[in-house]
Order: sequence, then structure tokens, then C-alpha cells
Amino acid sequence: MKVTLCAFADEAAKDIAGQIDALKENEIPLLELRNIDGKNVMDLTADEARRYKDAFDAAGIRVWSLGAPLAKTPETVKLDAYLEKVKRLCETAHILGAENIRGFSFYPSLFGFHEDVILEKLGVLVRLLRDAGLRYCHENDSGLYGSTEPRVQKLLAALPEMDYVYDPANFLRSGQKADLTLETLADKAYYFHFKDADRKRIVPAGFGDGQLDRLIASLRRDTVISVEPHLLLFRGSKRYNQSELSGKFDLKTPRGRFDCAVAATKRLLTQQGYTDRGEYFEKRGESHETA
Repeated sequence: MKVTLCAFADEAAKDIAGQIDALKENEIPLLELRNIDGKNVMDLTADEARRYKDAFDAAGIRVWSLGAPLAKTPETVKLDAYLEKVKRLCETAHILGAENIRGFSFYPSLFGFHEDVILEKLGVLVRLLRDAGLRYCHENDSGLYGSTEPRVQKLLAALPEMDYVYDPANFLRSGQKADLTLETLADKAYYFHFKDADRKRIVPAGFGDGQLDRLIASLRRDTVISVEPHLLLFRGSKRYNQSELSGKFDLKTPRGRFDCAVAATKRLLTQQGYTDRGEYFEKRGESHETA
């Protein structure tokens, strides 16, 4: 069974050279592209996307997913104009060779969530990506409709063509216990965002309440783990300070926080019996399916 690492490298550096350097030095072959050289992935031109594609190819890095803020907008958004942006995003994905686009499920209107409106609009987006040969990968994020376990279940039931990204820290920050979400949703995920939370404060993987060790132990197929550090305010915790990672990283710098988040993820994988093969982590002796 294989786990391949991916990462949001914009948390290591803003520029493409710094992002490539962070991925290469941490032996991460996949990128979840969100922001680069001061621009969000939804705003890239075709020429910019081609230039970045050439640079990533030369470095041996593959764009796994576009970490776009897709549907991270109020449910009242007018789809006619919005769809033009989404079509442009699909073009960017094709140029970069990405097969996945991370998306969300709308903020509420001033009067709260309207489930019928959200499902209708989200269905339009999912079908648009599907027709373009792309996966809409929904991330559970706080403040949006799909932030809780029951709502994610409704989305997956209503939109079977939509894929799912399990983010343990986001669930914790939305008041959802890992005991519940791991049991009911982890095995439905196409891939995983790896960050953890301790009392809603983001911490490196394995140092919070997300039970990420249990998540890794539950894997039964090849998959991708995308490291999303979000450690801007992290200055250590009791569990972290007592670990072998303490003191090894400059947590005051973006690159230091990125390296720390990656090291914490790799630490969990090795603790769960995975061997670091450089481009991926492997656990032998178990039957599995390929993602």
C-alpha cells in the first residue's frame, strides 16, 4: 500500500522557485497549487499556467490538485458570471495537468443556509468539472455548508459524482469530534488534507485531537496525503515540546513551519509501519485498492 505526499507549497514560499525548492528538499512529488507569485490559481492566465507547467515539469513535480477557493462564496452568487471563472479554472487545470480541483460548498446568505439552493448550484459546478474531465473534490471547511458531518453526508448522497477531501482539523474547528468523522467519513475520502487541531488551534499532524495516527492506520488503499501546514500562530505545545521534532525548526519562518508540518506527517507514517521510499511511503503485506 502506498501513500504519496502532496503539499500546499505556497505556505513555504510565495514565489515559484521557493515552492519548488521546498517540495524538492522535502521529497514531495505532488503539489496542490493555490497561490503562486502573488496570484491565486483562479486568476492565472493561460500563458502563466503554461510557464509554470514547464517549470514544474523540469523539476519533476506534478500538480495533483488546484487548491482553488471554488464555491467559497455566498450561496447568493450569480452563477452566470461565476461559471466563466470556473471554466477558466478548468482550462488552467488542463494546462497544468491537474485532474482534481479542490472546492467548497458556499457560505450562507444573510438568512442562513438554503440547502436546496446550495445543492442546485453545487450540482452545476460538479457537472461542469465532470464534463471537463475533472474531479470536484469537496473540502469540509468551517463556516461553509459542508462543515459538519451530517451536512457532508447529505452532499455526498445528493451529489454522488462529487469527490471528497477529508480535513481533520477543519472538522475539529467546526465542533466535530474525530471519533465520529473518522468512523463515518474517512473511508469515503478520495484524498486527505493533513493538519491537526488542539482546542481549535492548528498544530502539526499528530499533536492535536484529530487522531491522525488512527486515520493512517485505517487506510486500505493507495492514496494521497496533502500537507497543509497553517502553522502561522503555532509556537509549540506540550505534546510537541516533548517530541523529537521540538527545536528542529524555526517556526517563525514560513519555510520552517512548512518543514515542520511535513516532518510531523512523515513521523506519523513511519510510526504506523510505512517505509519512506523517497517519492512515496509504502506499507507491505496488506491487500489494497488503488486510488
